[in-house]
Amino acid sequence: MNYSAENQALWNPIIQIGIIAIFILFANILRRKVKFIRSGLMPTAVLAGFVLLALRSTGVLPVDTEFLEMLTYHCIALGFIAMSLRVPVKETGDSAIIGSKSGALIVSTYLVQALVGLTVSVGLAYTFMPDLFKASGILLPMAYGQGPGQANNVGTTYEVNGMVGGRNFGLSLAAVGYLCACVVGVVYLNYLNKKNKAKRVYDKEEISGSVTVDTFQDKNEIPISQSVDRLSVQFALVAMVYLLTFGTTYGLTELVGMISEGVAQTVSSLLWGFNFIIGSVIAVVCRVIMKKLTHKKLMNRQYQNNYLLSRISGLAFDVMIVAGIAGINIEALSGYIL
Repeated sequence: MNYSAENQALWNPIIQIGIIAIFILFANILRRKVKFIRSGLMPTAVLAGFVLLALRSTGVLPVDTEFLEMLTYHCIALGFIAMSLRVPVKETGDSAIIGSKSGALIVSTYLVQALVGLTVSVGLAYTFMPDLFKASGILLPMAYGQGPGQANNVGTTYEVNGMVGGRNFGLSLAAVGYLCACVVGVVYLNYLNKKNKAKRVYDKEEISGSVTVDTFQDKNEIPISQSVDRLSVQFALVAMVYLLTFGTTYGLTELVGMISEGVAQTVSSLLWGFNFIIGSVIAVVCRVIMKKLTHKKLMNRQYQNNYLLSRISGLAFDVMIVAGIAGINIEALSGYIL
């Protein structure tokens, strides 16, 4: 094998990931040292994505957009799988009530966004923009509400079904969603703070007793002194589930293709676009199976570590956000400007 810089297949992924890592660190410095950025509460990954997008769009820094799209696609699935593998902790008291109310509010908000988006897109398609993809408004809750991961996957699926620039349209909506959260959300939080209805916790404040051993591990987990590292086990579980996700999706698309080629052309893109949902379902099934095996004494230890799985999902989502925002092709959005 050629190990020199001439081998693009060998070095390009390392270079692109290194660029993303540098801008995450740079954005973190900006967020901590620049007061108005820190006051805006913009997540570091979002800030890094916008800075990288600006440099890429102006031609200052060449970035492989296809690689960014690939990262966005894979990272959302890996993040959801890692979250779904976590052993659920039963909430009690006010936490359970707040969780149920928050879930209902989030679902209701997505429904409103879908209705508003669909109404606007259909209205524009029949009036000022007859070439507009009528179902493009459905991207509003998937992008503006849920971020660049879903926007990338669903937008790409729309492109397969005839929407020109669907991926970039979805990613731009996701970027607008972050900006709205950082502007309108901060104004509202400051209002609540002045009314003494919310208190902001600053980075330098320490909350005594908030971090204990239980934060990092559960009872009956594999010991630290075992021959394999705990983090390696978590990566192995996530990778195993993702491989099962690939196999399941591939099997379903082949099965649908055997039944009807016409239906397969539509369903296949949907299945591959929603691979993170399939991965989440498989992860939950694997988690339940491991729990049953533990109860039947066929497994003696709990192999999932919630803290490490949360770190894996956090890493995947951070990379997904940076890659998703930085991969927006602004020129492809010209057809959606009135």
